[in-house]
Amino acid sequence: MSDSTKSQVGSMKGYWQDVGKSGVVGTHAALFYTGQVLFFTRPEEISHKWSAVDNGLPGDDERNPSDRDVTLSTIIETSGPDAFKPKPVHVDRNPFCAGHAFLPDGSLLVAGGDKKNSKHPGTPLNTEFGLNRLRVFHPGIGKWKTIGVISDSRWYPTCTLLPDGRVFIVSGNLDDMPTYNDQNPTCETIPAGAGGAQFLHFLVEAWPYHSYPFVYVLPSGELFVFIKNCSYFLKSVRDKWNREKWEVTKGPKLGSQNHNQQEIEEPAKHYPNSATSVLLPLLPEDNYLAKVMIIGGSGANIYPQWADNIIPGFDCKSHEIDALNKCYRIGINPESTDSAEWEETEPMKNPRVMPDAVLLPDGNVLVVNGLSKGFAGGNAATGPMLSQHAVKEAEIYDPINNKWQSLAQAKCPRLYHSTALLLPDARVMVAGSDHQNNAFIPINLDGVKKNMAVASGYEYTIEVFTPPYLEGEQLRPVYELLDSKNHMLYGKSFTIKVKDLPSMNKEKLKACLICPSAVTHNNNMSQRYVGLKIKNISGDNLEVEAPPDSNIAPPGYYMLFLVHEGVPSEAKFVQILQDSPIKNAENHPPRDDMALWLRADKGVVADAKNRVYSWSDLSGNGMDVYWTPNAKNSDNVISPEPKQRPPILSLCELNGQAVVRFSLVQRYETQWGGYLESIKPFLPGAGSYTVFIVVHPWPSGQDGPIEKKNNHRRGTPGVLSWGDLGSKTSRKAYVTLRFSPGPRSQNPPDGLWINHLPKYPGRASLVTCWGEKQLGDDSNTPVSLEKAILIETNYNGQQSQIRINSKIQAESELPEGLDIGEGPLIIGRNGNKGDFFRGDVAEIIIYKRMINEEDRERIENYIRNKYALW
Repeated sequence: MSDSTKSQVGSMKGYWQDVGKSGVVGTHAALFYTGQVLFFTRPEEISHKWSAVDNGLPGDDERNPSDRDVTLSTIIETSGPDAFKPKPVHVDRNPFCAGHAFLPDGSLLVAGGDKKNSKHPGTPLNTEFGLNRLRVFHPGIGKWKTIGVISDSRWYPTCTLLPDGRVFIVSGNLDDMPTYNDQNPTCETIPAGAGGAQFLHFLVEAWPYHSYPFVYVLPSGELFVFIKNCSYFLKSVRDKWNREKWEVTKGPKLGSQNHNQQEIEEPAKHYPNSATSVLLPLLPEDNYLAKVMIIGGSGANIYPQWADNIIPGFDCKSHEIDALNKCYRIGINPESTDSAEWEETEPMKNPRVMPDAVLLPDGNVLVVNGLSKGFAGGNAATGPMLSQHAVKEAEIYDPINNKWQSLAQAKCPRLYHSTALLLPDARVMVAGSDHQNNAFIPINLDGVKKNMAVASGYEYTIEVFTPPYLEGEQLRPVYELLDSKNHMLYGKSFTIKVKDLPSMNKEKLKACLICPSAVTHNNNMSQRYVGLKIKNISGDNLEVEAPPDSNIAPPGYYMLFLVHEGVPSEAKFVQILQDSPIKNAENHPPRDDMALWLRADKGVVADAKNRVYSWSDLSGNGMDVYWTPNAKNSDNVISPEPKQRPPILSLCELNGQAVVRFSLVQRYETQWGGYLESIKPFLPGAGSYTVFIVVHPWPSGQDGPIEKKNNHRRGTPGVLSWGDLGSKTSRKAYVTLRFSPGPRSQNPPDGLWINHLPKYPGRASLVTCWGEKQLGDDSNTPVSLEKAILIETNYNGQQSQIRINSKIQAESELPEGLDIGEGPLIIGRNGNKGDFFRGDVAEIIIYKRMINEEDRERIENYIRNKYALW
């Protein structure tokens, strides 16, 4: 980009560039591991929405423009020829003012939102109720999915990814009328815990400054919550019924300030006083000491700002209140949180309310956006939020030296509903601002008072700030990932190849991980900076050590930056796998040649009713499976309709462990069962594989795995299938593990089959049924189905074998060179047939090889100890 497009080029002050349009106001912004940024907002006024991107549904062109569906969401690329060109993405449930957090698989979970018809004056009404909705956006799918509900309505909640991969959701309002005490003073987790939503008294104490609290996972595993002007520590514990409870310990309160010779309490830092906050870099050389910073905010408690009253002690109205340049930070010793105290830092150069703070790769904090006077939200007629009070100057904070520095000025004023986030190229993108209080100005027209719209009400321009570290002549580090899957395991070494590494100053070389941002309302719920230990340098190879555990870095995608002499590289995304223990690793399944690992106790995404939307693959191969109501690639969402029967996550079901419960309803019935299916094709191995599955097939008969009516079998329900499924009438080659009829002479004619189709060389492996609650054959003691069993099956290119609870039950010869074919992985259904499974599945592990006896024993011990199967 030419210098003519730079709003200011200073001497190491950075510079700003206009790079494109967001399509909608960037009220919410999230960066994905694909490098794309998702925006979403509320319905906009008719007079302004046409300057955005139309996102009407099919048939909109035939309707009156005032009835058209409005654009709520867009997605942009941040590099390449289509960079910063918005594309509309339809979302049918109003997501405005929701909370959000990234899941370990890289998808964005969005909880809560706004009412069906919440809008500016004149907005079309074609947006659906979203206050209690739970949604997911996955860049691999490219669509919003409404996956269910949360425990109750939440407007302005905070979402935080926990170390175990669940999402913690806290606070918010039951409606979008915060003038009244309609708050939701509870917290919950997704998936829902056994105890359900929990009342938190300190949320009531924080009212009316309870919206969007700042929440951080500490290296101890506890949560740090800052709300109003107080801090709290939350610790997850279990009661005697194994229900999760959050123990609350009150932490230090911000200090008081002196104004007009009066000692007054430090103003609240949350909406509408709207400060911002960051968890400062977690560094191995500091033993990952957590330090939280609170930045700016309003100079007085002005709630309710709508009234625009004279503020006692300040002799001015709420929109005239000066913002603060004060900042605080607190260091949290995991050994003794009682000793934690807030201390003032050097003040910012500019006072700001509604600022945004971005963690930079060099460890500094960039602060942008905001106003020098006023508040967040408000009423246009009584509280004008004028753009002349906008703070356009960027500032950078050095946490090591406790110093602020003024930087270049942006072009656009960024007021309410602005966002800022770090891009993979180490620049900072800024978007948003709907100057709600500047969208209308009062006028007197022929003696009649009216509000007149002004053109500056909505801001669609995207600006990018280039920090000073990219202005000098120092070359940027360039590196390549040697692991093609870009995976990190906790505590394990990770090697990258760095260009010209031998010539670099090793004393000024560092590496870090930064979690991509998901930001709204000056609360970045996802960004996190974790420093990496440099273990070894050999030639061009740099060996770094991954974070030690998920308390330091919760699982998921991170940007990996190298920084040399203060200059960062461009980042590449790496994924810290959700289950990669370094403690007692020998007691976990080996990862060599692992093709799939599904665990019901980790990686399941379900709503507040525990209806399963997805199940994440912990092997690192991305073989996540998604609930499919009736057909592949269906756009249907979970609903209470009889035909929509998703699997259910059942907690503490099997030796205290979770299971995914499938509800069988056969193809001949009026209702259908739910199953899970992968988007990617599943190819565990060209010539061999090994499967372990912990399953409880409910006893045969009315409640069993096989539905019967008038003594006639009702299908062959499958637990697990993969391969080229073809169509229902033209099957190709696939593998299916199913409970199906054995020889018809047996009574009852039920059994367990492992079939290889289509050549159908007899029963590839069969364990016949002896009695309704046993499996076995003439040469083995029958296996009881009163509880869950471990089924092992393998194929070495010539033979197929079944083991149940470690004992061989059946073996079969197969044609040599059997071609299984390419197709999806399906859990809970027999291939593409309408034969659904009824029963519990706790864990599935698949290897793309025949495992050796040592590995088999290790896996069997892991499963036996975990589930107490035999």
